[in-house]
Amino acid sequence: QTQMKDARDDVMNFMKASDDYQSCVLADLDRQKREAAKAKEPKPLDPGIIDAVNKKVNSNQKDKEKVGAEFNASVHAYNAAHPKG
Repeated sequence: QTQMKDARDDVMNFMKASDDYQSCVLADLDRQKREAAKAKEPKPLDPGIIDAVNKKVNSNQKDKEKVGAEFNASVHAYNAAHPKG
């Protein structure tokens, strides 16, 4: 049971860190867009930068979903092996 609690804590910490990472990456993208628009010769931000940021965020989101699904499967397996009663 302690192992499951520790795993849950690890998963929650990973999810929070992932959310923070995504927020940071997206905030930096917004900053870059603003700077490009305010440049002496304003221009849109290079689409390659936007694509790269979106790939990072999407990849991290997939990792979050995978970790969440694996943890939920572990909880179900643990509960099946250790029925309450």
